[in-house]
Amino acid sequence: MQSGHPFDELLAYVGFTEADSAVLAAAWPAVAPHTRAVADRFYDTILRFQGARQVFADDAQVERLKVSLVRWLEELHCGPHDHAYHDRRLAIGKAHVRVQLPSRYMFTAMSGVRGHLRELLQDHPLAGTALDKILDVELAIMTGTFMEENERDRLTKLRDLIVSNLPSCILVLDKDTLVTSATSTRCPYVSGNPVGRLAREVLLAEVGEAVDLATVVQRASSTKQVVDFPRVDVLIDGRRCSLRLTVVPVEHPMAAALLHVEDLTTIVEHEDRARNAENLASLGTMAASVAHEIRNPLAGISGVVQVVASSLSADDDRLPALVRVQQQIARLGELVGELLIFARPVTAAMTAVDLRAAAEHAAIAAVAATGRAIDQVILHGHGEARGDPVLVAQVLQNLMQNALQAGAKRIEVHVEVATARIDVIDDGPGISDADRDKVFMPFFTTKVRGTGLGLPMARRIAEAMSGSLELLPPSPKKPGCHFRLRLKP
Repeated sequence: MQSGHPFDELLAYVGFTEADSAVLAAAWPAVAPHTRAVADRFYDTILRFQGARQVFADDAQVERLKVSLVRWLEELHCGPHDHAYHDRRLAIGKAHVRVQLPSRYMFTAMSGVRGHLRELLQDHPLAGTALDKILDVELAIMTGTFMEENERDRLTKLRDLIVSNLPSCILVLDKDTLVTSATSTRCPYVSGNPVGRLAREVLLAEVGEAVDLATVVQRASSTKQVVDFPRVDVLIDGRRCSLRLTVVPVEHPMAAALLHVEDLTTIVEHEDRARNAENLASLGTMAASVAHEIRNPLAGISGVVQVVASSLSADDDRLPALVRVQQQIARLGELVGELLIFARPVTAAMTAVDLRAAAEHAAIAAVAATGRAIDQVILHGHGEARGDPVLVAQVLQNLMQNALQAGAKRIEVHVEVATARIDVIDDGPGISDADRDKVFMPFFTTKVRGTGLGLPMARRIAEAMSGSLELLPPSPKKPGCHFRLRLKP
């Protein structure tokens, strides 16, 4: 036997020699007629245990395994017990991992085989001793391989679990941008299982319009340089999302490039929120300062006008003008009050919010403020989310009130508990494309007497609850406004 091989070490450890090999071969005629019975008893025993039975597909598989066991018994006795023999035993341990057979059955099964063979070799004591030695070697090989293969299998499954749940997706592309592999088939920006399809067919259409992948892959492969697109904005389920695309050239028979698609939406939203919060904080400070500066003189002017108006007779021609002045002063007072409210920090008392109840309260308040009929607000769905019940109702009231004031005849409020969101959809005139990006800017308004602080304040409230408020694109079937309030589940 050659030295340095693991099998040689095992044989030497148990004292198995060529003489033992010869003894086993000589005893084979006593065992050969009974090998089928050994196989039948082995599987009759193992199939009595549910944990072992469940790894077998059907009776046909068990029958094939019995044939393999008979062949194994012959090799066990007749050898040759060389390195090729060792390699075949390694494969048995790997097979046990593939069928997910628990390791405990390897020991108990080997004990059963040992006992049955011992019965058959009662008249061959030397063969019985040699049998014990080679079975110990067999068990050491199979269990060692089983443990190594099982650990490798566990690590592979863990790796696949991690890779398949990464927040980004990597597509492996050949030179024609055909997807040959992918880290995940559940990405929202990938249509279905991408493997075997062209990249431009599986990615969102907006990505294909923004990036000519065929040209980019060719350029990356020819220059051996990474091509990066820091930000590509797309629309997913009515929500504006931001992606980063990176094309990495590789040299592999199945791959010309790796397309790394990373979802930056959350990062971009946080950056936008931080930027808006900073801008609003500065604006709020200025608004508070201006409001305080205006409030005192305005109160003085209002007082003087009231004194003058009270000194005039009821038929004085100047009285109507003073009344209009008082009305404008009152309007300015309301604006100052709204500026002070806007400048004040929003504090949310977070708790579980019944979204349906909050929407009902908001609908009643909005209808009362506008004088519209209650049956014009239709509520759908139930559910809870994390937020401040008063603030949630305040946001919804603002949206409904705006819709009713704009002339909407019907408002639908959809509560979706799975995503903790509320959609407010109206059938009003909607918002022009030119104004859509301005609606959350302070002081922007299309109303004749509006202050332009309602929607910015509503968004501030949503963000104070760790949520968001966005205006979604109108549906062709429902051209009015569609606002979505997202909260924490």
